[in-house]
Amino acid sequence: YSERIAARETHPNLELKGNLTEPASFDSLPEDLKEFIGATVAEGARLLGTRTGEMHKALASVYDDKDFAPEPFSLHYQRSLFAGLQSLVRATFTNKKNQLEKIRPAWRQDAEKLLANKDVFLKSLKKIYSKKLDTLKIRIHGNYDLKQVLFTGKDVAILDFHGDPSKSYSERRLKRSALVDIAGMIRSIYYVAYEGLVINKTESAEEESKMMPFVNAWIHYV
Repeated sequence: YSERIAARETHPNLELKGNLTEPASFDSLPEDLKEFIGATVAEGARLLGTRTGEMHKALASVYDDKDFAPEPFSLHYQRSLFAGLQSLVRATFTNKKNQLEKIRPAWRQDAEKLLANKDVFLKSLKKIYSKKLDTLKIRIHGNYDLKQVLFTGKDVAILDFHGDPSKSYSERRLKRSALVDIAGMIRSIYYVAYEGLVINKTESAEEESKMMPFVNAWIHYV
């Protein structure tokens, strides 16, 4: 994808259409943008989304085993969830603040803006317990990213249901929102996009800055 961008003399309009809850279909995009992203990538993302949904439906379909039976959220659980996320945000922001000098110069200003908004993140998290959420927690994959997906040539197979190896066995067995897996996969898509730009390339900071809108458009549509 990055090589296609660098090789072309003209580039498509990168206006971002759709969002996570109301995504733009591949067919609805302008022809030059469809060519840019690639039908194979779009179909792979669609297939992965379908199989992910089927995985969660399967995990939520067992009612005669208490270790797998879905459970409703409760306000007590939501407050516990908030407390855990609050601690995670604070620890992450402290860690990133200490690592700021190691961030690539072209991106450091963005990192500084992000770090200045810690209170905004913490305030937003309070919505988690503002009212009871009408949803279920289920057994999830728990370590869901592109490394756990095998492309067979025609389909995808999901691997390794051991959960996050950095967590204790009891933590891995806890029921959670299926969106935890979705967040992990979205993060993995970011990793792939930035790896292609940063790790495997040697562009200057100026060239990197020019590439970023195209990389972010790829992430958005995938």
